[in-house]
Amino acid sequence: MLPEIQAALLKCRLFHEYAEEHRMRTITDQNCQTNNYCVLARYKDPNTKKKQGYSMGCDQVDCIWMREKIRYFTTTKGNLTCIKNADYGRDGEICCCNGYDYCNEFGVNTEFFQVKIEKH
Repeated sequence: MLPEIQAALLKCRLFHEYAEEHRMRTITDQNCQTNNYCVLARYKDPNTKKKQGYSMGCDQVDCIWMREKIRYFTTTKGNLTCIKNADYGRDGEICCCNGYDYCNEFGVNTEFFQVKIEKH
């Protein structure tokens, strides 16, 4: 009888920080595991009342375009492959990676992903 082989699961950062209606919302920093992709979504819209910020986690359906090898209209930011997505605001995008554990942390603290919230 052959031994059962288990694939190593990819570890991803699970964290959400965004402003909605000018109020900051943060969801506890954790991690998750997947056999697909880690995700980093950036919410960005010129209308500051709409959601602004980012979400990180494990892919459920957001990276299906990666699995189907759809690479047109994508950009690469470090280890992330990103595509514009209006679900995340006019300038929003969804980024996916699977190169190494916690690959979705790249860019969160860079100028590209910084969130500026006006205080009212």
